[in-house]
Amino acid sequence: NFALIGAGGVGRALVEMILSSRDHHASTYGLWLNACLVADSSGALVAPSLSDAKLRDAMKAKEDGRRFNEMNSTEVVARESGQSAADFLLSLVNNLGADTIIVDCTATDDTVPALKRALESGKRVVCANKKPFSGTQATYDALVGTPARHMHRVRHESTVGAGLPVIAALQRLSAAHDPVSRVAGTFSGTLGYVMTGLQQGRPFSEIVLEAKGLGYTEPDPRDDLGGVDVARKALIIARGMGWRLEMADVSVTPLYPDEFAKLSVDEFMQRLPELDASFKEKSAAAAAKGEALRYAATVEGGKLTVGPASVPLTSPLGSLAGTDNLVEFYTKWYPESPLVVRGAGAGAGTTAAGILADMVELSFAATSAVRAWQQSGRQCRAVAGLCPPQHAAQCRERLSRRARQRVHACTEHGAPPPPGYVGSAGDNVVKAKGALRSVCVAGPSGWARMRDPDMAVHDDRAEVGL
Repeated sequence: NFALIGAGGVGRALVEMILSSRDHHASTYGLWLNACLVADSSGALVAPSLSDAKLRDAMKAKEDGRRFNEMNSTEVVARESGQSAADFLLSLVNNLGADTIIVDCTATDDTVPALKRALESGKRVVCANKKPFSGTQATYDALVGTPARHMHRVRHESTVGAGLPVIAALQRLSAAHDPVSRVAGTFSGTLGYVMTGLQQGRPFSEIVLEAKGLGYTEPDPRDDLGGVDVARKALIIARGMGWRLEMADVSVTPLYPDEFAKLSVDEFMQRLPELDASFKEKSAAAAAKGEALRYAATVEGGKLTVGPASVPLTSPLGSLAGTDNLVEFYTKWYPESPLVVRGAGAGAGTTAAGILADMVELSFAATSAVRAWQQSGRQCRAVAGLCPPQHAAQCRERLSRRARQRVHACTEHGAPPPPGYVGSAGDNVVKAKGALRSVCVAGPSGWARMRDPDMAVHDDRAEVGL
């Protein structure tokens, strides 16, 4: 089960990616990602199993500018008048089962209480939202905790570099006990575009105006040029290295003077040409040394700095062009030639891909609460062949209503299913009654009793785990 919080561009891209990956996930991983909740700050659609059609309708409504509390559906739970967004999300998470993955695709810290509660109650968390992990150190500790928790219960790959495996690379270096001495990287496609333009000799104001017109910047370009978003990503990496820092400890140099911060957006754009001469001089000075300007974050020697830096053209950062992101890891085994992660670091699609990969991996990293839930026979999994996915969702729904009962299913080979069965998965039947003894599955050749409660196979065509 998964619960999606946030249905903006990234959330909608994620849902579409999940739906288009159904066959691949079933055939490759035996996996069906079942949506039990999708929410925005106004309300949520909640059901044991939201159909793919319902998910598409919900995402279309969001794309059209509607809010979930405006949808005409029996599954809608609206946020109460006077209730804060944080309290509303917390109430939703409190009602979800331990087998649920909470997926945060928002850009707000209103999700922090819900994420904390989810982890306290044995659920798992996947985040693209940077704010919970770049907020206070105390919040980071509450969410990430030990490396074991990070591996099995929390994933936040898409908080840094969209779908690029930056956090995964850092975790593998840690697992191999390969100490990281220095990290340098560019984490903004917008600022990469600006720096590439300067390297080509173009005026700073012209590049920013073009980037704004192309939609590369926020409506107020200072949100990008100020470097705060880069600082958040760098702080997440530093904390992943074990550093204990607050955002106030990060040295950030924006691409505009302090006095420009007080201007309106129009005034800011009008005064940008005043900066052209300075950037032209800096770019020329870098070129004279065989270097280029990059807006980079550096984590080294206990310090985290973010701002324009002159780097050799022969270095990975120096060879970067356009909107790509790049991260260099210098370690014991990569002291001179760093481990480099490079690629598209922005966009709803790439970010959603990183989230989906985290969800699939966490689906196989069950917590103790989830394992206990599975072992007690309260989860049904049906994989391609005998049990169509839509029936598998029905099976999960009905079993979840009996979350305190064990499952007992029995019939003799060749006999019809006995009366009183309360759930089905395709032609398979399950019954909540007494202690778990056996599982019955039905196929073209009739009924068969399966003694293995974890995985029953019939005619090599269907698998049902109870």
